[in-house]
Amino acid sequence: YQFLELKERASTSAPDQVDSFEQVLNDFKASYFAGALLIPRALILADLQEIFHLNTWSPYRLLNLLQKYDVTPEMLLYRFSELIPQFFGIRMHFHRFHRTTTGYVMVKQLNMNRLMLPSGIALHEHHCRRWLAIRLLREIEEAGPDNFSDTPLVDAQISEFFGTKDRFLSFGFARPLSLSPNVGSSVVVGFQITPDLGQTIRFIDDPSIPAVIINETCERCPLTYEQCKVRGAEPVSINAERRMSERKNALAQLMAELKE
Repeated sequence: YQFLELKERASTSAPDQVDSFEQVLNDFKASYFAGALLIPRALILADLQEIFHLNTWSPYRLLNLLQKYDVTPEMLLYRFSELIPQFFGIRMHFHRFHRTTTGYVMVKQLNMNRLMLPSGIALHEHHCRRWLAIRLLREIEEAGPDNFSDTPLVDAQISEFFGTKDRFLSFGFARPLSLSPNVGSSVVVGFQITPDLGQTIRFIDDPSIPAVIINETCERCPLTYEQCKVRGAEPVSINAERRMSERKNALAQLMAELKE
């Protein structure tokens, strides 16, 4: 803030209150500038190039970057989202989830892939539990606070949307928040799998990366419980559509019979 000579600013992170648009804009400017200072462009681009040229997925390379730059997972992947599209020429998505007492909440997102992110959907629907960001949060919760180390969980996943051929490579981190250990936080970046993506990210063909069928929300997913053991809610939207279709078919059949 001092170097950029930004006067109107928040005094805490996250802000206790927002007094003006200028304050919000200055906070974003300071955050971007600080991230660039902590994670210099030339250095992180060289690290990304090295990781992308690996033929096998290596979670330890990402963990090493956290130590190298002494930053949080959120800061690292946020920096990725600033640089990868420009310098590697590939579109990506970025999203961050929190696990709170009320459920899984998406708190940030960047969507350059036209990805069917589970947002803008009915307020109380349940995000697909197979998303990498939510799977990592579930693993933290299942391990329990006494069995979780200070090292974040890190993993990769190839996700395919149910009923489509849209596939995405994602990788990211999850950890309890330092100041709110009862809240889990996950942050993930992802890339749509196209015929030429392997030329940039070579480890995409690593068979150790799990491939998973995903959907938007549980309420809109036709997979049965036998097909998805982690379902968070019944497929009420699918069932409602099915009942409506059955009523229309029954009505059409009745009308046809009356015309005979």
